Amino acid sequence: MLNFKLAQDHHDYAKCLKLMKENGDKPERLGYPTVLCFDETGLRGFMGTQRRKDALVAGPLVLGKKRSLSLAFKLLNAYENLLITLEQKEYLFTVLPTNELWKSLVEKFIARYGGIEKLHVHEDGITWYRRNLA
Repeated sequence: MLNFKLAQDHHDYAKCLKLMKENGDKPERLGYPTVLCFDETGLRGFMGTQRRKDALVAGPLVLGKKRSLSLAFKLLNAYENLLITLEQKEYLFTVLPTNELWKSLVEKFIARYGGIEKLHVHEDGITWYRRNLA
């Protein structure tokens, strides 16, 4: 059974940073809100927020060893539900050019459901999107 929790203190953020290191990702400082997902074995993943003052930028989305698209979507759903509760109308996110699977999923989501606007492809290949929650 999956349980979701809002990161509340440095212990929660330390668990996220540890998972990033275990995955070989570059650890980065996470902002509020960050949503963690646990099961009986421990931390399965988290959805963070970049520490910025100019916009709410979601990410990174990090999954542990037991990865699945289902888990990724459940984390995104928990994150978005929290943002809606906080009366956040939108957020930004990026997709790296090397992440073809995620890029494809986002484009399919846009075509089928809408609610996401492709904003810009940066010269380094990073694609910026805006997710409308209203």
